Amino acid sequence: MADANTNTGKYKTLRVVSLAVTGLLMAATGMYVGGLLSDSPAPDSQENTVEVNGNPQMGAAAFSQSPFEETVTDEAATDADAGNSPAGNSDGQSAALALADQSAADEVMNAFGNASSETNADGLPSTDPTDPITNQIALADEQLRAGSYVQAQRAYTFARQHVDGLAQAAVQYRLALCSEAAGNFREASTQYQQISRSFSATTWAAVARLGEARCLAALGRVDSLAAGILRHALLDQTVFSPRIRGELLHVSGRAFCQSFMPQGIEHLLDDDGMVMPQWVTDPNRQLELLPEFLREEPLPKRPVTFTILQQTDQFPDTIYVRAHTPISDLKSLITAVTKRSGFDCHLSEAAIVTIAGRTQQAYVDDISLSLLLDGLCAPFGLIWWHEANGIHVMAATELDQAAVVSYRRAAGKRLLSSALVVAPDSSQAGFSRVSLGILQYQNGSPVDAAYTFQLQMELMPRSSVDGEAAHNLAKCYLATAQLDRAKEAFLKVVDSSTHNFDAQIGAYLYVGRLQVEQGRFQPAVSSLVRALAICRGTEFEPHAALLLSSAYLMAESPQGASSVLMERREAFNDEQQHNAAAFLSSKSRFDAAVLPGKKERAARALVTALSQLKPDRQFGAHWYYLHALACEELGLTDQAIEGFTETIKRLPAAPLRDRAMVKLANQYRFDNRLDEAAGLLAGINADRSGSLGQHITIQAAQVALDKGDGPAAVQHCRYVVGVTEDEQLQKVALRLMGRAYELQQNHKAAVYCFAGMLPAADAISLEEKAKNAAAAAKSESADGEPGALPSGAIDMTDYERRTP
Repeated sequence: MADANTNTGKYKTLRVVSLAVTGLLMAATGMYVGGLLSDSPAPDSQENTVEVNGNPQMGAAAFSQSPFEETVTDEAATDADAGNSPAGNSDGQSAALALADQSAADEVMNAFGNASSETNADGLPSTDPTDPITNQIALADEQLRAGSYVQAQRAYTFARQHVDGLAQAAVQYRLALCSEAAGNFREASTQYQQISRSFSATTWAAVARLGEARCLAALGRVDSLAAGILRHALLDQTVFSPRIRGELLHVSGRAFCQSFMPQGIEHLLDDDGMVMPQWVTDPNRQLELLPEFLREEPLPKRPVTFTILQQTDQFPDTIYVRAHTPISDLKSLITAVTKRSGFDCHLSEAAIVTIAGRTQQAYVDDISLSLLLDGLCAPFGLIWWHEANGIHVMAATELDQAAVVSYRRAAGKRLLSSALVVAPDSSQAGFSRVSLGILQYQNGSPVDAAYTFQLQMELMPRSSVDGEAAHNLAKCYLATAQLDRAKEAFLKVVDSSTHNFDAQIGAYLYVGRLQVEQGRFQPAVSSLVRALAICRGTEFEPHAALLLSSAYLMAESPQGASSVLMERREAFNDEQQHNAAAFLSSKSRFDAAVLPGKKERAARALVTALSQLKPDRQFGAHWYYLHALACEELGLTDQAIEGFTETIKRLPAAPLRDRAMVKLANQYRFDNRLDEAAGLLAGINADRSGSLGQHITIQAAQVALDKGDGPAAVQHCRYVVGVTEDEQLQKVALRLMGRAYELQQNHKAAVYCFAGMLPAADAISLEEKAKNAAAAAKSESADGEPGALPSGAIDMTDYERRTP
């Protein structure tokens, strides 16, 4: 019993001692943890920008009202940047925190993208090659590169269940990339968001935000892109590395440009319609870029500052600044930026209300003032512009739609220009350069746009955007009245290896149209026959059929025009297409009719078709010419004059324009408007030795004869008789010459002309010679040039140099 009591006492004593020791250990642990919590560093005021800005309850008064005033000493700021620890922490705690930060950084680099012997280059940890999960991911990568997205998704989904930690981000990124490449942009955007939230402290968050930006751009959600990702890309270079930031600028700039592009094919047949290349994400390329994205670090934090780095003029585009601020009241930040750049800031009342309570920080090392203001204004629904009295900022709701569109185009130009500087070697550079040219053209600068498109074709020949660049370059040439160059550029589109089939067909149609406008009707028919064969069964077929039928009419082949329309009578469903087909059919029947009865019936149908045709809704100015030609044949003089005049207005210097001027001069002559007719004919810059030039000269002779200017009429007719090989035209010229000699009372020379012979030199009367000599002397004294022609006459000695 004594031994039992002794043992019981020992057990009780040991139990009490153990409980006491346990209590002491717990108390010590609690004190140590409490000390860590009380001494842990406060979060940096420049971190968690998204969460702070997204809290509407936080008042602006809680943030800096003077963004560029130092609030801490340089030493303290340096300490905060280096270790994120405030003064007063013990050395041991600082060393522990530094060691923890280094361990986290090593873990990130070892798990993702570090090209060391312990990791793979594609962002996955190196393991035993026989490991089934590693093999599964490698097989899925091959399927992703090959375009087998469904099989790749299954493999990645299985692998994700067997990986954890940071390695899971690599698999989730590949799953999102599968969805994006398959065109499921909403699903991909959600998956990228999950990565950026789950791994916000790693470089994977920035890579995922880039993928999300691509998806938002593909969905056309430009406002969402600008309000979120683009805002941080422009204003906070501590969020994204320079390479990812450049890619984001490319994506955002193209998204701005895409928002102005119309849908369908109608803009392809519009002289002002540009073609934008379609960006398609290449999964293989994205996997190749992963090591570069993951290895590069964002800009480190530095003390508050504002410095003007470069200024070449008094415009925001020419000023480059460095701006480091804490989170600040947005109104104060905008005002401080503009005033420190040398401009007064004028915010409207609506703008102040719009940004009341909003906060933002700026952390950029080198950015233009214009782009900085875009980042401060566009995400918050503001618009800014520069005037002589400073920077004006207004809410977008205060301005009309045209002003908003103009600003967004200018902002898109600035984004694309910056992207091409920050990331010139990006795979998106060609797409961005073409988009920049489109915005330049839409802003009314076809010369600048032409330079941009030419630069793209020279820097990246035979690229995937070569066809679109050549197509847009041709439109620039059309805008600057360079028809020959435009046709050459359209032919480059036809011969290019572009995947944009619609752009190729549109280029074919433009080649045919330009050939019509250049008076080459038979080659135009050949080109358009080929174009119609290519676009059979597409939306372009009705347009091509109408253009080919009109080319047949211009080539005086009504049977060909009618046959093209008859084969496709059911294809003209659109009202304008139906009216155009009815006009062409009526015109072809009218031209082909010979018997008076048929001619009369065809004329009635043609009058009805004329009243319904709208030439301005058709493809090409030659529709005005055909409309005016039909009116002339029906005796509708006023309508004919209007149509020929509109043809002249819409065409640059081209043979078809010269034909319209000849026709209009003929109408003026019938109306006894002889001075206007003579002025038109004298203003035609055509080769007078050609067929068209000979007809122009005959018209000039007729006008001179109607004005009573016999010597000028004789001179015109003599030139035509000497160069023409057309017997019918020679007879017309001789008859006109005979009438001119009758007017001069030279009946002997007139008899020769009416007999079909050119009068000999001695058949010219002395009176005629005297008049010619007097006219020549008068012209020489007036112009100072010997041998000048009489007033109203056209010089026949230098036709070959007068080319269009």
